[in-house]
Amino acid sequence: MQVVTIPFDFESLPSEDQRNVVPICIARHDEAGNDIAWGWFEACAEVQDPLRRIARFWLDDVWRVSELAQRSVHTLWHNHKQDLGIAPGHRILTQAKWDAQDLKAGTYRERKGLTVAFEDLTDVLKAEALIDPTDYRAKYDTKIELETLSHRLEEDGYKEVSTILKLLRDGCTWNEIGQRIQRDPNTAQKRYRRWIRVFRTA
Repeated sequence: MQVVTIPFDFESLPSEDQRNVVPICIARHDEAGNDIAWGWFEACAEVQDPLRRIARFWLDDVWRVSELAQRSVHTLWHNHKQDLGIAPGHRILTQAKWDAQDLKAGTYRERKGLTVAFEDLTDVLKAEALIDPTDYRAKYDTKIELETLSHRLEEDGYKEVSTILKLLRDGCTWNEIGQRIQRDPNTAQKRYRRWIRVFRTA
């Protein structure tokens, strides 16, 4: 298995310098054997120190940074392929924070199912309402967090919830949402609220 090591020049560093840095090792190819876009590795290199801090804080072991970084890079590659976005390094950090919590809990479901996700969503939506329209970085961060949550909902089999979330995020009314998912608007709204109550008490 071919591996990318970060820092990229790690192998050429003097032995003393190598001992002072925790290298990050990430599989060069995805599960299907495809080359991962090099830009994701460059982005990871840009945020390597924050990634180490996340591993140290959430996983109590900075040496697990390779495990964390590989999971985050491979997930983003799977979801976005060549589309690195305007701030790929920040995108990696956002994904890594989610992944670190999953790794700490053992599995995503063990992290209180979707309870935490919905609590986070509430905070995200509240924060979004207060974002300065000219603060493009903050708006981008919010967009990435919601995209990540939507993806996780779909992975857990809640595709309709994910669709409703995306439509709400886009500012759709319940009438518009009902039309899009082919349900009565009141039924769609009740279902959504019932799902949230269930997740919060799970």
